[in-house]
Amino acid sequence: MGSQRMKPRTRVEELLVKGATELGNGDWAEARKTYHEAVELGQSGPTLEGFAGACWWLRDADAAIDARRRAFRLYLDGDDRPSAARVAISLVWDHIFRGERSIAGGWVGRAEKLLEDLGTVEGSAWLAVVKSHIALMVDRDPSKPLGSPARALRLGARSEA
Repeated sequence: MGSQRMKPRTRVEELLVKGATELGNGDWAEARKTYHEAVELGQSGPTLEGFAGACWWLRDADAAIDARRRAFRLYLDGDDRPSAARVAISLVWDHIFRGERSIAGGWVGRAEKLLEDLGTVEGSAWLAVVKSHIALMVDRDPSKPLGSPARALRLGARSEA
């Protein structure tokens, strides 16, 4: 019986692993370079999402938002609704931090639409967290998020089970 060989990683896959390691180590400038190379080799949701994360840590909000929007579109085109929703939630945060409440609200709506009918997924909990943050910290309306924090905790507990 021969041993099974693992399929070798592509250059893009190697760069994704390298970029994630660099991000995890706080080496954001190197991560940006690594993800940029990956994007140059092939734009995909993961390459653009990684690039956006590095840009965000380097305080390049314009580049982060642009890359996230492109990643969102690619995930959507590939019918990867959970990933598209995750990126939409990241875009909510991006626009909230820029003071762009109405744009953030549009991304909340996109995330909600993508997550409906998917059942309990990690994105549902993050969406509840972001909606609570908007209600409390942006809209200054403590009556709005009453169900959202508890919902986020319930969803998080279910996803860990």
